[in-house]
Amino acid sequence: MARQYPINWKRSDYGNLIKAVNKFNKEIEKLMYINPDANIPERLNYKDVRKNIYTRREFNRVIKSLNRFSNPKEQEIVKTRGGYELTRWQRNEINRAKRRAERRLEGELYDLESQSTFGTGNTRLNEIKATLESYDRLATANPEDYKRISGSILRQGVSDFEMKQASIFQKNFIKAYKKMGRTQVVNLAKRFKNPMDFWEFIKDSNFADIQMKYDEDEGLIQIGEGSKDDNYIYDLLRLVDQME
Repeated sequence: MARQYPINWKRSDYGNLIKAVNKFNKEIEKLMYINPDANIPERLNYKDVRKNIYTRREFNRVIKSLNRFSNPKEQEIVKTRGGYELTRWQRNEINRAKRRAERRLEGELYDLESQSTFGTGNTRLNEIKATLESYDRLATANPEDYKRISGSILRQGVSDFEMKQASIFQKNFIKAYKKMGRTQVVNLAKRFKNPMDFWEFIKDSNFADIQMKYDEDEGLIQIGEGSKDDNYIYDLLRLVDQME
């Protein structure tokens, strides 16, 4: 996996994104007027779009995606083999996201299969296989299943999935330990400027014994008590000292 960095928003970025969202919404309004019964994309909210962009790569991808909708061919209604109707743009974007999600999941699957299938990670391995199998059924899925599967694809298929996961994880880790009154841990966690660095440290540390869980849909973590909490804090202190 290529190293990712948090996006450093520039003033021009805000303007370019607003322009792309507004242009997209105008095309949606025209389609709604011409064919109000068609299954077309919903209008976008600029703030919602912006808050879900975590890297420069994803920013560029979103701008290109929104601009593609201006092509009249992309606005045509098409039907899948399973009978689901949607715009060509929606189908194409879902297929692009599907390829990104499959590459990432297949990479994770390869890493897990390289390990013992009888130990830790077996559950995740089976989850990935089931997800990939469902993606294979997308083209022929009935309308209800198509909506469900494509929803998963669009969540899993963003180009900054790992950065999004790490950013939410770090943010909620800090919130949880702030609530627990562990100011020292909070301050140290904040010193990891790249959430990916924090994520990499956490997932390989003995902090796993404290049962932290990332929830993709809710963006939350669960923290339970663990006997190695003090050992983890010591390791975190030592790591930050080495970074200085």
